[in-house]
Amino acid sequence: MARGTLRIYLGAAPGVGKTYAALDEAHRRAERGTDVVVGFVET
Repeated sequence: MARGTLRIYLGAAPGVGKTYAALDEAHRRAERGTDVVVGFVET
């Protein structure tokens, strides 16, 4: 089994498109057959 890649999407302010960018990338990878896991942390 190959190692995974951790991607963290950071933005300087709310509403800059972090969630949209992360979900767009997840959908593209899932369509190509990659297993996608999404986590959410709020501090």
